[in-house]
Amino acid sequence: MLGFTDSRQGSARLAVRLQQEAERNRVRSVLYHALAASRKPAQTSRAEAEAEELREALLVRESALLRSMLETKENEIRTAHAD
Repeated sequence: MLGFTDSRQGSARLAVRLQQEAERNRVRSVLYHALAASRKPAQTSRAEAEAEELREALLVRESALLRSMLETKENEIRTAHAD
């Protein structure tokens, strides 16, 4: 960024504000990415638990609908792990 001012004091104040804003943006970015990364395993573990329930249900009774639901859930899990 290029800034102009008519005094050294004004330039110094501008530099401080720019530095603070850059640091705030960095902290926001780190927090966002940390939260995004921590959320994926929770979604994956929920999907894995649902898939396990479907597998158990299939052991009790074979069903095309349950098989289809299990395949969909397994694809969801693979997609989550690929990200």
